Amino acid sequence: MPLQFYKSFTGGDIAVWESTESDAFFTKELEAHAFDLSPLENIHHTEKKTQWLASRYLLCEMFPSAIQSYQQSKPTLWNGPSLSFSHSKNMVGVLLSESPAGLDLQWNDPKLLKLATKFTDPTEVERLHFNSDLDTLCLIWAVKESVFKLFGTELPFKNIQINSFDTIDDKVDVEVLRKGINYKISLGVEFIKGFTLAYVMETSKFGPEP
Repeated sequence: MPLQFYKSFTGGDIAVWESTESDAFFTKELEAHAFDLSPLENIHHTEKKTQWLASRYLLCEMFPSAIQSYQQSKPTLWNGPSLSFSHSKNMVGVLLSESPAGLDLQWNDPKLLKLATKFTDPTEVERLHFNSDLDTLCLIWAVKESVFKLFGTELPFKNIQINSFDTIDDKVDVEVLRKGINYKISLGVEFIKGFTLAYVMETSKFGPEP
């Protein structure tokens, strides 16, 4: 298994794996563990099918009891840690956390240059700028997507404000306003073979609640 990155932090574990094996390999391994493969019937895109198989296989490698407790509708491990998946091209990532989880893995896709106005603004890009505009946009997207996954719904990307990016500790601090409640969120970031990885580490509320 070509593991590209693994990290254990307070309250969580994260792994990223480059998928090179065939679908037949994953299917055989998951079937041997009696993992439910029925969701594959609704996945027709070849790349997405491989990503689904690879990420579930990686989950089982990280947390074997997931085989018994995994629920597909919104990936959940009943009586287990919080779970978040991400995949981009041939990379898959899994985050297991004692707190609500949010993870995103994004390759440096030039399309982000055209989509930038949908998820950020020039002020935010200038404030966080490092290496290049594309690298910066990839970071912003991965961070905001991770935060969105943390909550699941009702969170426009423009409501996610990235306050700072510590390039020494690879840490991002974010503030979010959702349903009248303010949150402070700390995320870790990693840069792996042309991909940006962002994952939620800590979440707290602040300010008055309705």
